[in-house]
Amino acid sequence: MVITKEDLGKKIFAYIQGTLSQAELVKWAEDAFFNDDVEFATGDEGLIRDILGHLGAADVKQFGLTWEDCKAYLHALGFALHVELEKA
Repeated sequence: MVITKEDLGKKIFAYIQGTLSQAELVKWAEDAFFNDDVEFATGDEGLIRDILGHLGAADVKQFGLTWEDCKAYLHALGFALHVELEKA
């Protein structure tokens, strides 16, 4: 299995949208980071590995995962994030 910047961006966005819990994101990142059968897209290995490493530790209080982290990761992965406010 190959993980691309797009795969990683979609997971982070799912977390931001609330369709993926922090625990699910952390587990996915840990599994991807430590699985010998997982490869990272050619040319993007370092970036993907760095972001996965932080996401995999996001359940540890000292590391956490902030809104700013998510925005920065999405930007580094080539995505722009736009937010809209709707009345509930």
